[in-house]
Amino acid sequence: MHLLLKTVSLVGLVITTALAAFAEQLTGQEVASLFARGQISFQAGSIWTTEAGNRYTLTHPNSSVEAGSFKIFPNGTIERHDEAKGRKTRYHFDRAADGTISAVYGNGSRYAIK
Repeated sequence: MHLLLKTVSLVGLVITTALAAFAEQLTGQEVASLFARGQISFQAGSIWTTEAGNRYTLTHPNSSVEAGSFKIFPNGTIERHDEAKGRKTRYHFDRAADGTISAVYGNGSRYAIK
């Protein structure tokens, strides 16, 4: 969930409240369809390439590359295992009200798809 700030001015008194801006998490089936495209380009410049056997390559703008395996859970959570670094990462995709699909990590970082 994201927060939108709304400011209301009442006779010199300014009140700012946080309003929830909801995004819908993609299901496992929707994520599988997204990955079936073969390549996903992110606005930040990274490119995800889906390979046979639930394998992937993630190339970043700084030329670093992650490669390994991934698993998609029914609730849409993805677990990515970068085999070179021995690191597992979990995240999900969501669709904002404007239709933008983003990868969302546990720390709140969001990476929109082009």
